[in-house]
Parts: sequence; structure tokens; C-alpha cells
Amino acid sequence: MIISHDQLKKLQQVELQALIKFDQICRKYDIPYTLFGGTLIGAVRHHGFIPWDDDVDVLLTRQNFEKLRRIPAQEWGDDYFYQSHYTDHNYRYSYDKLRVNHTYFGEEALIGTGIKNNGVFVDIFPADKVSKDYRYQLQVIEFMICRLLFMAKYININYRHGFEKKVAQLIRVLFKGISLDKFYQFNEKLIQKYDNSNFKYYCSFDSFNIKNEVYPEKFLTELEYTDFEGHQFLISKHYDAMLKEGYGNYMQLPPKEKQVNKHEVTALKLTKD
Repeated sequence: MIISHDQLKKLQQVELQALIKFDQICRKYDIPYTLFGGTLIGAVRHHGFIPWDDDVDVLLTRQNFEKLRRIPAQEWGDDYFYQSHYTDHNYRYSYDKLRVNHTYFGEEALIGTGIKNNGVFVDIFPADKVSKDYRYQLQVIEFMICRLLFMAKYININYRHGFEKKVAQLIRVLFKGISLDKFYQFNEKLIQKYDNSNFKYYCSFDSFNIKNEVYPEKFLTELEYTDFEGHQFLISKHYDAMLKEGYGNYMQLPPKEKQVNKHEVTALKLTKD
């Protein structure tokens, strides 16, 4: 479905409240984070949401990501659900989501996965330690192969079309004997391979720009508050270098035809019944 302008504005307001809740918890438990991806661009370029953006992204080091996962469920209250593989077994992404209860954000890609909460969300990405030499390139290749196999088995097959769909169907036949849990466990070990090392660079393996987004540690630890939709949230003090690395001239608006929301939404519910 196409999200109308009015629906998108209402969706962003629900997401903003979720981000406020996320920030409150992070302040209480001293968990640093930075706005990330399109949300970081929005903060810098628009002082709020990119007008056509339909989600919120935040980034934490692996250590802080795991700390966040240990926050007691009751801290999130009745209106929010912290979704990870450990709180929702059928949710098998390697990043987590803060879901808004009593809402619905239907994604075609997730039909049939069996996850129990499909509410409006904030995407919470971990950043893992990586090397800056050939080991990183090998790790990326291994990850991309693993992700291809995993996604072919996990994502709704009808979400894919043409050659992509045929490849996914073939992978499902060839790897029928390997469970999704096995793929999930292997993927987690792979992306956390160097987290106990002394490496000083980080990468979010779930980023769409994985090859162009390797950050020095200070990008994720030297932070400042900035205005976003009239509220204060953390961003990296090195946001300019961070965004140029991933997006180039991020201050330039994309062509009009690309100013659209990115998710393929099947249904949207933004309020309690």
C-alpha cells in the first residue's frame, strides 16, 4: 500500500514517541547511542524526520547493545515491546526493534515468519568490532553469503520477484536440512567474531552501505545532543564524516522520484482500538 502524506506524518509521530521512550531508558541506564542512517541525515539536514522517511534508526556498540537487551521488560511499560530473538523467538534479524504495542506496521517481507509483534518500530542496530585489513573483506564476504542463504529461507518468498525469487526457491531446496536457528546462530558468531579483540573500528553489518561504513571507535563514543522534531537526541560528534562515508553529499536532496518511503507496507494501524 502507498502511505499517504497524512498517514506518514501520523506514523512519524508514533515513531517519535517510541524514540523518546528509547532515549529515556538509555539516559536512565547510561547507554550511549547515536541516531543512524536516514534518521541521522534527517537530524542534520531537516532537524527532524526526512519528510518521506517511514522509520527510525539508532546505532550502539555491541557492548551497549547487549546492555540494552538486559533492560527488564517492565521498564518499557505497557505501550512498548523490546523485540529481539530472545523475546520473540521467530524474530531472527541480527538487530532489534522497539515496537509500539497496539499498533500495526505490516511488512510484506515478514508475512509468514511468525513473529508475534508487528507494531510500529525503532530499529536498533549493533556495531561490531572489525579489522581494517583483509580480514574485514573476508568477513564481509562470509556475512553476505550467510545473509543471502538466511534471507532466502526466512523472508516471505512472494516478496521476491523474477530471478531473485528463483534463487530463493533453489536455496530453500538445497538448504532444506539447515534450520533457521542454525543460520541465525552462525550469523551471530560471524558478525561478533572480533568483538573481544583490541580492534578500534566498528561496522554495522545490517547497514545497506556495509562496505562504506567502517567507523573509528570515536565515531560511536564521542557524542552530542541535537534537535530532532523539537526534542534532544544523541548523535555522533563526527556525523559529517560518518554520513559522507556512507552517503556522499548527504545534504543534497535525492531526485523527486526517490523521495518515497522504503518499506513495502501491507497495512498500517497507528492507534488503539
